[in-house]
Formats: sequence, structure tokens, C-alpha cells
Amino acid sequence: MAGSNPLILLIAAIAIVLAAGCTAPNGTQSSTISTTTVPSPVSITSVVEVTTPSPPPATTTSIPVNVTVTPTGPSPHEIYYGDLVIFMDREGYALVNFEDIGYPILKPGDKFIVRITSDHAILVYVIRSYDTGLLMTIDGIPTYNNYDRTYDYGKLLPIMKLENIYDGGSDFTVKDLGKYTLVLDTRLSTRDYHFVNEVTKVSVRILKVE
Repeated sequence: MAGSNPLILLIAAIAIVLAAGCTAPNGTQSSTISTTTVPSPVSITSVVEVTTPSPPPATTTSIPVNVTVTPTGPSPHEIYYGDLVIFMDREGYALVNFEDIGYPILKPGDKFIVRITSDHAILVYVIRSYDTGLLMTIDGIPTYNNYDRTYDYGKLLPIMKLENIYDGGSDFTVKDLGKYTLVLDTRLSTRDYHFVNEVTKVSVRILKVE
């Protein structure tokens, strides 16, 4: 047994050397790291379809309505109506004073309509009341001008006139404050021939526009 001790010691020394060679220098130990691959996150797009309900169809209901149409413009009303008889060979004219029919003073902007129906052609005109005295003078007799076929009223200044009228009318608007008179004149011209006591029958309407 004494002869085998050196051999055992040699084997032990070799084992120690080998064991020392397997030890990592500086006390560092070799370690194995197990890496687990994590899959990349999956991007998921979720599509949500939203349906908007359609509005219900419009319903049209017919409701009967009684509509009254009211005139928007000014309406005329009658302020005078008269049937007159004018002796053509004597008086020659007739007068309708606005003062006598309820309008003593006409104001600027007042508007009137005159309608005439006559069985002879006559002159119809509106003058200031203070000029009616001229009708009995040479300065107030309308005369016919053969050259230009118009009437000359002398010193009269009509604000409305109808000439050689049988059936018709006209309107006028007052510009100056004052008293006014409507003249129905049968003195068309000196050429006219009239029978004795011949008359003209005239229907007159005067309307005021409000």
C-alpha cells in the first residue's frame, strides 16, 4: 500500500490543476442567457360602419285660405254729380265752385278727377275762383287759333282743361293753395253757329282721390 501513495497524490494534483483551469479568471463566471423573442405587436384597425337614418319624407298639407285683396293705391270717391243745361246763345258757360260742394280751399297735393258727358262739344277747365269775373270780358273768352289748332284762354290760367269734349275726363293735382272753380264753356269759337235758345245738356262728375 505504501508504494501506491505517490500515484494517488499525482492523480490528485492533476485533478486540482484541471479544476483550476475551468475556473474563470477574476472570479467571472460564464453564464448562459436565454433570450425569448417577443413578437411585435399587431396593429389592428377596427372599422365601424355608422348608418345615419334618412329623414322622413316631407309631408305637404293643403289648407284652404280665404284671401281678401285690398287695393293698395289711393281710391277716388265722388264728391259731386250734376246734370246741367247751358244756353249756348246767352250764358255760354256754367260754373261749379268747389266751395259750394264742400271744398272751400284746395291745398297743394289735393287730387281730383273730372268726368264729362255732353250732347255738344264743349270746353271744360278749372281756374281760380277770383278769375271767374274775367269770363264776362274779352280777356276771358277762349278763342280758337286756326294756325296751330289750339285754344287761347286769354288771361285765364287753367290748371286742367278738356277741349272739344263730348265724353271723357281728366285728373288734376292742385299746386297752389286757394279757391277753385270748374268751368263748362260752350263758347268754342266765333265760327260756331247756334240756333236761338239752343242748349247743351251736360252731366258732370267730380271725384276726389284720397
